[in-house]
Amino acid sequence: MTDTKIADWAKQRVCELTNEQIGNKLWILTDVDAEPAAVAFAKYIEQHEEKPIDPLLKEAREIAALVVLYVGREDLVEEYKGGDYDEDSEITEIIKKLRAIQKGGAA
Repeated sequence: MTDTKIADWAKQRVCELTNEQIGNKLWILTDVDAEPAAVAFAKYIEQHEEKPIDPLLKEAREIAALVVLYVGREDLVEEYKGGDYDEDSEITEIIKKLRAIQKGGAA
């Protein structure tokens, strides 16, 4: 139906908005692929909305920003909060520890 892959987050957003409107039907990602209007809507969302940020990533950014502030690197706080270091091992380790805490395990 479509020659370009639509991001799952955009399809998920279509499902959320559709479910809000119709209330009693639970739309899932495969429903989006089956409906041409939903595909168009998902493409529109992908082009005009920002990809949502994982809540754990957002929390990890905040923790890392506090750490760099604590060690006297105030110049890096906004960069950590803004996601400039999301791929660094510090952030990924914080996320792993937060996931362990969520699951009831030790950090």
